[in-house]
Amino acid sequence: MPPNIVKILFIIMISELNLSCNTVDKNLIEEKNDSTNNVTLPELASENPGEVVFKLKIITIYDAEYHICESAKKNVVLVEVLQLLKRGRNIVNIPHVNDEILISFLLSPKNIQTNTVIEATAKEMLCTDVSKTYFSINSFRVLE
Repeated sequence: MPPNIVKILFIIMISELNLSCNTVDKNLIEEKNDSTNNVTLPELASENPGEVVFKLKIITIYDAEYHICESAKKNVVLVEVLQLLKRGRNIVNIPHVNDEILISFLLSPKNIQTNTVIEATAKEMLCTDVSKTYFSINSFRVLE
């Protein structure tokens, strides 16, 4: 085949892919605007894989080391998930509203007490048993 024909075929193929992507984007926008669908994936998308941003209520603060995934962790708290604000790709165990989960803070959390509501950014961490995970909070802010 002459080089010009290969270039033309390549341009046509790229154009077709672009049109296909535009159709998918329109479908996602229509799905997002559908009043029967409260939460859609594009609305919750986070830029960082394995990252979750959620609103949490502190239930219990553990002063001593606490075991998560058969490993002693510091700065562990039991929380209730109030709202899932964002989630990244590749989350193995997505927390749901009203779930109570154990999480750890990378650093000792200041200004939190039982019943404090926070917005937290956390990374999902794999346990030795890879079917289990936990979340490690790397940043948060107190809401209530």
